[in-house]
Amino acid sequence: MKRDYGTSMERLLWGGAKLTEVEFGLLQALVAPLPAPLRTTVEAQFEAYNFAQREVDGRALNFCRKTKNGKEEDMGGLPRLHMDMRVAEAPLVQLKVSVVGETEPVHATLIAAEGRVCCMALNRPVASHGKVIIINVDKAWRSNFHFKE
Repeated sequence: MKRDYGTSMERLLWGGAKLTEVEFGLLQALVAPLPAPLRTTVEAQFEAYNFAQREVDGRALNFCRKTKNGKEEDMGGLPRLHMDMRVAEAPLVQLKVSVVGETEPVHATLIAAEGRVCCMALNRPVASHGKVIIINVDKAWRSNFHFKE
């Protein structure tokens, strides 16, 4: 997993974000419990992404791949997650974590849309620095994703 998506210049031009220590820890904690077939696909998608954008309220990070002129790429050729045909968007995994130095737990969700992991949603903004300690993992992939172990 990488922490920086795109170059400094691309982040400046496109309005992208560099993940904080806590955001990166949350992302790693969300990907780690995925079953190997899903995790491999998710990691390949994250490796191909060159853009992360933090929502204004700090409660989500959106990920994608952009072309040199700043338009979103279709990501053809990369593996897709096999999702239930009845849903366009679904959670892959949900966590309840404690962040050292904060009093309230954080609820984080990794979301996929149309076979691509696209968003890490949080119930509230998080601190920039601190260690992430997992309290609970909800294996949300069981409802909407298909794979062979």
